[in-house]
Amino acid sequence: TNRYDTESNAYLLYGANFTYSPIRNIRFSAGYRNNYLLDEYTSDRVLLNFDLNVDYGNHNVSVNTSHGLVRNTVGKTDFYINARYSYRIAAPIRKMSDLHSLSGQLRSDNPRDVAGVILTINGQSVISDEYGRFVVNDLPEGLHYMYLDPGTLGIGLVTAVETPLEVVIGPSEDNKVVIPVVRGGSISGKVNQVLDKRDVANGEKPSLKVVKVSQGNRELLTYTDEQGNYSFKNLLPGQWTVRVVNAETADGKYKIDRNNVSVNVNAGRETKADFEIVARVRKIKFSNQSIDVKINK
Repeated sequence: TNRYDTESNAYLLYGANFTYSPIRNIRFSAGYRNNYLLDEYTSDRVLLNFDLNVDYGNHNVSVNTSHGLVRNTVGKTDFYINARYSYRIAAPIRKMSDLHSLSGQLRSDNPRDVAGVILTINGQSVISDEYGRFVVNDLPEGLHYMYLDPGTLGIGLVTAVETPLEVVIGPSEDNKVVIPVVRGGSISGKVNQVLDKRDVANGEKPSLKVVKVSQGNRELLTYTDEQGNYSFKNLLPGQWTVRVVNAETADGKYKIDRNNVSVNVNAGRETKADFEIVARVRKIKFSNQSIDVKINK
């Protein structure tokens, strides 16, 4: 299924990524994928790519070729080749011994999913390159928090670690950070409140409910709509707990059949969790015993 229609279709998606480094300064990579889902319609969809990157001192040569589907089209393909030469000039006017650099990488099954992501640390913003790599300079020693703009990630992608990410900058020049990126899943369902006949006769309607999902220290809240439907998107795959926060009324008139439901979220899939709130059954007890009632005048 996909977010654009309600039909259910069968897909067979397959591909492979290959990376080879004969020596430290030379890297060759290639990738293939047969097709993409409609959810990825608005992004670049590479079917076949070859990349070569060579570093020698301050010199860098990169060659990139790609054959893929043009974004916002269904069957239109495009091919491009790009060659780039860079020379790094490192001539500092004055060395600041108390400032250091941080190198990092957003790591995903498809490196192009993490290209162009905006990250911010200590007031500085950087953008990841085509392989998800980034470098931040002039950082003082100590604890910093790195923020990631989720809107710059690919559709349906989430970080496998909590953000903002705590980063400790030390005196060493080897300050590195790796942020795994995975495809998220979703949880949806319905909170159905069955009103008793008296409330229906009085014209009452089911109240909006608050639904909470949690995984470790992560907690997300949302309201149901008027029909009781709710949804959580882009959740990290794994075990989540779903709870209806205001399930039972303060007067004890209504109760929920089950709560704190544990569900398993899978990447790229939707998991259902439904709840039902019903009126408590009030029982009248009859007795055959006689009761003496005395009335004092």
